[in-house]
Amino acid sequence: MKKFMSSLPGRYLSGLHLSESTVVTLVVLLALVVLSSIPYLQTLRFDFVNYDDDIYLFSNEMVVRGLTADTAIRAFTTLYTGNWHPLTWLIHLAGVSLFGLWAGGHHLINVLLHAANVALLFLLFRAMAVNVWRSAFIAALFALHPMNAESVAWVSESKGLLCTFFYLLAMWFYVPYSKKPSFNGYLPVFVSFAFALMAKPMAITLPFVLLLVDYWPLRRVNRKSETPELPVISVISGVSESPGVSYAPGAYRTGEPAEEPVSGGKGLVFLLMEKVPLAALSVADSIVTYYAQKAWNADSAFNVLPLKLRIANAFLSYAKYVGKAFYPSGMEFFYPMPGSFPAWKVISSVAAISIISSLALITARRRPYLFTGWFWFIATLTPVLGIVQVGTQAMADRYAYLPFIGLFTIISFAIPAFPPKKSAALTLKVSVAASVAILIILAMLSTKQAGYWKNSFELFSHATDVDEGNYVAFYNLGTASAMQGMNDDAIGYYEKAVAAKPDYTLPYLNMGSLFLNQKRLQEATHYFEKALEADHGEYRAYYGLASISMAMGREDDAIRYFEEVLKANPDFEPARRGLAEVKERLKRPEVPDK
Repeated sequence: MKKFMSSLPGRYLSGLHLSESTVVTLVVLLALVVLSSIPYLQTLRFDFVNYDDDIYLFSNEMVVRGLTADTAIRAFTTLYTGNWHPLTWLIHLAGVSLFGLWAGGHHLINVLLHAANVALLFLLFRAMAVNVWRSAFIAALFALHPMNAESVAWVSESKGLLCTFFYLLAMWFYVPYSKKPSFNGYLPVFVSFAFALMAKPMAITLPFVLLLVDYWPLRRVNRKSETPELPVISVISGVSESPGVSYAPGAYRTGEPAEEPVSGGKGLVFLLMEKVPLAALSVADSIVTYYAQKAWNADSAFNVLPLKLRIANAFLSYAKYVGKAFYPSGMEFFYPMPGSFPAWKVISSVAAISIISSLALITARRRPYLFTGWFWFIATLTPVLGIVQVGTQAMADRYAYLPFIGLFTIISFAIPAFPPKKSAALTLKVSVAASVAILIILAMLSTKQAGYWKNSFELFSHATDVDEGNYVAFYNLGTASAMQGMNDDAIGYYEKAVAAKPDYTLPYLNMGSLFLNQKRLQEATHYFEKALEADHGEYRAYYGLASISMAMGREDDAIRYFEEVLKANPDFEPARRGLAEVKERLKRPEVPDK
């Protein structure tokens, strides 16, 4: 390092007064930003996919107008998609204003957000007095793990990236506040957390995660100890800014927190009470999210599956996420929820999660990184495990973006901190070589995984290769084919979707609509009736049958079907207009306005 420093222009160093540790940190920070971009620069050549990108971008009448005063206001008032996430809408609006509907520009936003998250994660752990190389390894794992490819390569998931940015920013602001609590120090934590919630409600776990880092690495928990208080660490250089205060024995060498809590810590009541305003935000956002889902009719999917199945899936998902953290394979954009699980798998998962959780608690004093890292993972994943069911997926790669930071922390600290002695030189070299090899492999896997998001056909075809029963992938292949005018291919994919899941109504509806547009009324009738067999309350199937009846001159049947539509969905205006039209044909009174 000294040789590197001496090779720099003297005027540069003397002008900036940069210490060696500052230069190391800046170089590592730059390397991490570059590293995080390598697998994802290819996405600048990618298209949108017809999986939420239409809802959030290219078919959204508000978003395609770009950022204006009117659309900015609507971003804060709309509950479209069943969520209140104004910052998500604002970033899409800004993207359209900058790039129009060029997909590469919107992919670039995601790449930049991911790089910012990697940099902020590194700075966060440095601010918490974690060794520069451990901090770098945590951030590098986060930057390159292929489970994060979905979050970066999928334009619609910019909400998760934006949420994580403000989540980590709130934690970064929390570090100086924890050293010297004050209102002015708390305010940026509160505001950043509010912004995280306005991007994605998954951020509700922050108050609990702050309690975890209070225990370690901040060590704010008050217990009897003669260990001196840790110094305030510069976020950039890692150099002590508290004269006269030193690390506990052995901690200064590695830059890691002392093995005992600091004597100047806080009581548990104080630590809990200071989280109350943040917890109140979490509760408020949960209520808003529930009513947003209800307004979007997404609550019809709430708790449809038996509670026993949802709990079993939660434990299995924990185990699967851990497995994919260490052996990332078989990744797909959608993991179908099976109708049942083998008992031995559920029991094994419950046992494994319970054992690891117990070990984390028992060894909390000796291995605090295991305690904080493991329960970071458990807590941040809990809101998206489907115990309160929203949607039909069993799990999702994007849900691991924030929780995996906990596992990466454990991995980083599980590697021994070797002292600079000749006897340990070989072991240190092996450890470094292994770490570099792991990162290279992860970079290759992430590059490959991101490549599947090139377009709809690549993405959904890969999913069917991974899982022949992925009915959502077949449905989306059908939709992508229909958008290209390949109707026969579309019908074939829709048939495969319903073969995998007979009660899946969307393929029936789309097949009915395709045949209706082709004036093939008998085939259209068949598929709309199949949709009603799968779901007797499917108003869109009734609307299709009403349209067929009108085309065939069967006005009485059309009236009956339109009335069924309005019974199921009184706000469906096309049905109201159709009913008025058919009654006009029969010279009956027009249906009154709503």
